Amino acid sequence: MYGHSWGTILALEYYRAHPDRVLSLGFGSPVFDLPAFETYVRGLLPTLSDSAQRAIRRGEATQTYDSPSYQNAFNEFIGLYVTRHPVPADMESTFTTVNQGIYMYMQGPSEFTIVGTLKLYKVTDFLPSIGVPSLLTVGEFDEVGPDLVRSHAALIPGARFELIPGAGHLTSWDNREVNTRVVREFFRAVDSTAQRH
Repeated sequence: MYGHSWGTILALEYYRAHPDRVLSLGFGSPVFDLPAFETYVRGLLPTLSDSAQRAIRRGEATQTYDSPSYQNAFNEFIGLYVTRHPVPADMESTFTTVNQGIYMYMQGPSEFTIVGTLKLYKVTDFLPSIGVPSLLTVGEFDEVGPDLVRSHAALIPGARFELIPGAGHLTSWDNREVNTRVVREFFRAVDSTAQRH
C-alpha cells in the first residue's frame, strides 16, 4: 500500500484496521503528527516575502482567505515548498478537480493555516507497532520537513528512509526519476521476499 501526503493517513489507518491485509507500506511525505507539521510549516513563513507575510497575518487575523494577497502568498509558498518544478498539465488538473470543501474542512484554507479537523491528528505512538516493511520518502525542500519524516522513520522497526533531492512536497513532480526509482525498488524487493516465503 502506498500513500502520499494525506494519503499516508489513509494508508496508515487502513493498516491499523486491517494489518493482516497489508504486505508493505510506502509513505510519501507522511503527515503523522499534524501539530509538529504545523510548527515546522509556520517556521517556513519568515522565508516568504514581506508582502506575503503581511497578507498571511492579515488573512488569519480577519479570517478572510480569499483575498488576492492571501492567495498570492499561498502560491509563493507552494512554489518553494510544495512543487518547485510543477508539471503544468498535472497542476491544472489537480487544482481544477480538488474538492476545496473537503480540504477546508479537514485542513483549512492553506498549507500553513491549519484549522480543520486534522489539526490535532497525531499517531506517532502507533508507529513502533508497524510490523511490515515500510518506506518513508520526503523532498529535500518538503513542507513536511525532512527531519520530521526521518524521526518518524526511526520509530518504525526496520523502516527505510529516502530523501528525494531537489524536490518539494510533490516529489513525483519535482524529481520524478528518483522518486519512481526509489518506490519501485522498495516494492520490488518486498515482492521478491514475499515470493520466497
